[in-house]
Amino acid sequence: MANAVTGLLKGMAITAKELKDTVTKGPVTVQYPRVKEAPTPRARGVIALKEENCTVCMLCARQCYSLCMYCGICVEVCPFDALHWSPEYEYSDLTIEGLLHDMVRLGDWEKTVPEPQDYEKGAQVKGAKKK
Repeated sequence: MANAVTGLLKGMAITAKELKDTVTKGPVTVQYPRVKEAPTPRARGVIALKEENCTVCMLCARQCYSLCMYCGICVEVCPFDALHWSPEYEYSDLTIEGLLHDMVRLGDWEKTVPEPQDYEKGAQVKGAKKK
């Protein structure tokens, strides 16, 4: 019983601190779409295609569930580095046809893909041999 009361008091203390910070510093909610935040460098928005790397091997399509759920399996299985994650997230449309992404539209998003970042120290690189 004492542990439950201690846990409850700790939780209430955290809530009170966050409430105080919200009152003194203001809310952290961004008024989207009037105010837009820049996505983080590795944000997953939409899948982009680098057409010159694509050999149409269809490994991406064979691994797909036919309806894109943005799981990223196609990006992972592409042996030619033709598919990338773009941080672009504003691609809503009023029609279903506008949500179908053909090769031209996927190629347009390739321009928004940032340069790859260096790996963190100690990270295992895919395909690299262990020492």
